[in-house]
Amino acid sequence: MLEIYAKNNLNVMLIGTHGIGKTARVNAIAQQLELKLKYFSASTLDPWVDIIGIPAPDMENNTIKFLRSTDLMDAEFLFFDELNRANPRVPNAILEIVQFKSVNGVKLPKLRMVWAAINPPGGDYQVEDLDPALMDRFHVYVQMESKLDVPYLLSKYSERTVTAVVSWYENVLKKEHRKHLSPRRAEYLCFALENNVRVEEMMPLEMPYPVTELYKLLGAQQVAVPVNVPTVLTRTAWDAVLPEIDDKITTAEGAKLFIKHADGVLALAKHDPEVKQQVANLLGHVHPTWYYNLRHLFAVIDPDFKEAILSYCFKPFRDFALNKFNADPNHGTPDIVELLQKHLPEG
Repeated sequence: MLEIYAKNNLNVMLIGTHGIGKTARVNAIAQQLELKLKYFSASTLDPWVDIIGIPAPDMENNTIKFLRSTDLMDAEFLFFDELNRANPRVPNAILEIVQFKSVNGVKLPKLRMVWAAINPPGGDYQVEDLDPALMDRFHVYVQMESKLDVPYLLSKYSERTVTAVVSWYENVLKKEHRKHLSPRRAEYLCFALENNVRVEEMMPLEMPYPVTELYKLLGAQQVAVPVNVPTVLTRTAWDAVLPEIDDKITTAEGAKLFIKHADGVLALAKHDPEVKQQVANLLGHVHPTWYYNLRHLFAVIDPDFKEAILSYCFKPFRDFALNKFNADPNHGTPDIVELLQKHLPEG
């Protein structure tokens, strides 16, 4: 439909989340229809320099003339990207252009249409509401969906990589995951998988992502499945999962959920005193048979509290715990073994 709007010289407002290809679609349409496109990043646009023009004396006519870029005067297709991130003066400057294809009464002789792109107002974006008078000058409002452009990805990456990423995106990720992982970022993942770049470090920060599932879908492809892939965990994500862990911490289900997020919360606890206290409280309530799986978290809690937990909880499980820690010297924590031996003598 966008091509039809362009062929009929309609002004179009594209509305959609970040990274879904709004700008790419505009460039493709301009190329397809062989139109001279003038692109403006509205967030950095200066209405005087870029639109109205720089005033200069017109000595011949004893007046003021405005010097404008030839790119603007020759444009057939204007596109204002990120329009609701612009300085408030910018929307006012383009009101006339959108409706009359002119600036201060001077026609832009070749201009056929004006398009703009915005992120949805409110919600997750720090953007401004556009003046209804400006919005009304666009003929069409297009709500663009967040979906992967498979033909485009296949034009740049191998079929095996694209198949794995698309399957992971569409079949593994939940709706909340896809909300934060844009098609643009999915392209980044394709690049990472074919260039030995760590996919884990390209995931959105808002919540943990099932990275191991992506590696599994790759199977025997170029990137091997990593062992113990760390989970990225933000404070927001931890705050979201903490109530469920806290509610179930005395059960096997709660302990397993705590273990699942242990690697992610470890980094948070090192720098966030509140998270460190939350981790200590959970360790104080989880059944001691799970301590081996949570052993690395003891490194971030206060030594006195750690000693108290171990002294109180481990007594019935001394042999079990010592055997576990000693059986894994590469990952065991010597100070915990020491505490066990100090406070929990035989019998």
